[in-house]
Amino acid sequence: MAESWFDNRAMDDLQKQINAKLEPEYSEKARAVVREVRDTMTGRPADEVYEALDAGIRDALGPGAVPNEAELRKWAAAIEAGTVTD
Repeated sequence: MAESWFDNRAMDDLQKQINAKLEPEYSEKARAVVREVRDTMTGRPADEVYEALDAGIRDALGPGAVPNEAELRKWAAAIEAGTVTD
């Protein structure tokens, strides 16, 4: 589901290149957050799930991380619906 964990609109070309190289590491950290939130919040309202995902991803990826809101909202809706599996 994740096209990118980052909101690339605010990045310059160098930042985009760096993030492209780091995306596999970031993706694994982000997937761990999604699994943790899924395991604790399945069935909860999507807005609550989104907040947990956003906070968890920012914490996992470190200072300056700007998660892709549209992607996180898709994940939140899927977690609310109980349709996220490994």
